[in-house]
Amino acid sequence: MAPRFGVTAHSFADALDMLVWGGYRLRTDCGAYTVCSRVTYSELVDCPGFRRHVELNMGPVVVRGVWYPWITAVPPHPLPGRIDASMSLPPPNKLAACFAALECATLRLRLLGHAGEVLGLSATQASEIAALADAVHNLPRLAQHWDRCDEALLRGMLEDFDKLFPEGISLLDAYDRAETGAS
Repeated sequence: MAPRFGVTAHSFADALDMLVWGGYRLRTDCGAYTVCSRVTYSELVDCPGFRRHVELNMGPVVVRGVWYPWITAVPPHPLPGRIDASMSLPPPNKLAACFAALECATLRLRLLGHAGEVLGLSATQASEIAALADAVHNLPRLAQHWDRCDEALLRGMLEDFDKLFPEGISLLDAYDRAETGAS
């Protein structure tokens, strides 16, 4: 009966399923719950009590699962009713744009990883890795369910990364260039 949880999930229902799977019971004596969605790690750090307690007892936030309080690194399988095997692929230029942004991010992650092996990672590099993963981790799912994709939000996520790290790669530029066929 924890007073708060940290969950990375496909949906609110998926998050509740994982909490039940983890054996958590939602408290009924505290009134309504506040649900914060699409919270970045940097926003979490600013939450009251985060550094004092949560940060010391949390698992990875970038993978699907309950990351606070952390019990296991293995998230449960989605319930059968939540698995959607149907697909609505985007037009070829939009699919190419998604792949280009993902490829651009992956190449930057590789370079950061190689540099980290030799010199270790700075706090800025670690922050860039987290921001890169945050910016592109939804691309495969969005490309499979394009009919439900909010492209403006997708472009905004790529642009948010570019604004945080303007001196490096541009995910939105990679997306736009592939979409228009520019080289």
